Parts: sequence; C-alpha cells; structure tokens
Amino acid sequence: MTLGSSLIWKGRKQEALDYCRRGIRLVQPNTIPLGLSEYCFTMQWLYTNGENIDIETEINPYIQLLLEHNPMCYNYHNFQLLSYQNKKDWQNVVEYGKKMIDMFPDEETTMLAIAVAYIKIG
Repeated sequence: MTLGSSLIWKGRKQEALDYCRRGIRLVQPNTIPLGLSEYCFTMQWLYTNGENIDIETEINPYIQLLLEHNPMCYNYHNFQLLSYQNKKDWQNVVEYGKKMIDMFPDEETTMLAIAVAYIKIG
C-alpha cells in the first residue's frame, strides 16, 4: 500500500490504485496494519482525482477500524469528514464536523469544511 501511495507523486494514478487494492486484499479482517491510514489517505486522494472507487466498500470500513482503534486521532476523523465531502453529503459534513469541533476545538480545517457545507446546502 505504501508503494501505491508513492506512485501518486509520480503521476501513476492507475498503478497506485492497483497496488492499494492488491495490498488491502492481504489484510486480515478487523486488523490494523501499519499502512492502513496511508491507504485511506491514498484512496481518498485517488477518488478526489477522478479514479473509480467505491467509498462505501473500499474506504469507509477501514476508516471505521482506525476510529475504533484510536478515537482521539484527528486524522482518522478527518478521513471520515472527507468521505462525506467526496459523496457531497453536506448535511453529514455539518453534523460530523460539529462533532469534530467538540473534540478538537481549534481545527480550522474542520471549520472550513463546515462553512463550505453550509454554502452548498444553501
């Protein structure tokens, strides 16, 4: 999965996606390998940049594992927020973003995500 992430920066998106998908298939159910957060980041980035990825099955289950493992990690919560943003689920961006602000009060990135979501909602 780490190789997949490094290929992004060489402009080799399809190869990156292939390596990530191959790597995640090797992960045993309900385990958290060392590269799992990098996998989530890479897959979100690839989705945002036009790759055909099913957020619900290829990313979100792994975000949930990370959150269960360490519920106080801002980055893991940010992965979840980004999933809502990528799905254009603006109401959940606002709701989840508010939950994040309660946990991490000074996170301007989260505040911006909420503001953008309010604009999108109208």
